Amino acid sequence: LSSKTSEPSKEVRLKETGPSTGDFTGTLLTVDSDELGTVAETGSINVQSGSILTVTYADLLPHVQTVVRQVPVAVRGVLVIAPSPLRHDGSVQVTLLDMDANRDFTNPDFAKVTITV
Repeated sequence: LSSKTSEPSKEVRLKETGPSTGDFTGTLLTVDSDELGTVAETGSINVQSGSILTVTYADLLPHVQTVVRQVPVAVRGVLVIAPSPLRHDGSVQVTLLDMDANRDFTNPDFAKVTITV
């Protein structure tokens, strides 16, 4: 595993889920902190919002090939509230900018925010 914003890559040991299943799983903690030590010291990998995590596997059979998968790290949403300051006899418009909330690419999605006074 590697991240463009992290320390050097981290090798993750995978364990087969059962005898002769061919399914292997493993876990690596992801963190977003500049204060942590190196990957070797913490057993985690430092990723930042919006970066890309890359997983690489060298498959030896039926012929040697490298399998690579990339996954984006979630981006923190941004709330925009207008107008600012608010009027006691007006209205407020709330806009959420969060591509992670976009789960259906063919139809508009819905998101919920909580407004308290």
